[in-house]
Amino acid sequence: MSMKFERRLTSEVVDFLILSEDVGKLCFLQNDRTVSFHAPYGSHYSMRIPTFGRSLSYHPPSCDLYIAAAGPDIYRLNLEEGRFRAPVASCSTSGVNVLAMNPVHFLLGAGGEEGAVELIDPRTREGLSALDIPTALAGAGYREGVRVGLAVTALEFDGDGLSMVVGSSSGHVLLYD
Repeated sequence: MSMKFERRLTSEVVDFLILSEDVGKLCFLQNDRTVSFHAPYGSHYSMRIPTFGRSLSYHPPSCDLYIAAAGPDIYRLNLEEGRFRAPVASCSTSGVNVLAMNPVHFLLGAGGEEGAVELIDPRTREGLSALDIPTALAGAGYREGVRVGLAVTALEFDGDGLSMVVGSSSGHVLLYD
């Protein structure tokens, strides 16, 4: 008696974005290096990125989709032209875990593996400032075990554009205003 095993290739969603106000346009970042775009009628287009993606963010004024990945580059995909633009280099050498776009002045926040949060101006593609989260936690009295292996895992801006929340792999949550 022989048994036939089927191997199904399935990909999991790592991150997704709603690109329109009416949830008609969606973008999915999948764990097989695929970025998939969906419209109300179903799947519209799928494409591959060079390295494994971790997070998505959208910059409405330029129509750029930012893709954080397992390397120092943040990929830029222009959705109006349908092509990649020059990537943005981040200060994190081992990868960017999370991206967030400020809703008021459209600064891009990038949280990395080394525990830094970098604020990038999308117009110039240059880093404006960086926050060292392990140093901030050490200054608050959390000295043991904070420096080694601390990564930024969550990042979000408030709707007023003045506050930012940073989450770390150690379970700490920091509020910046």
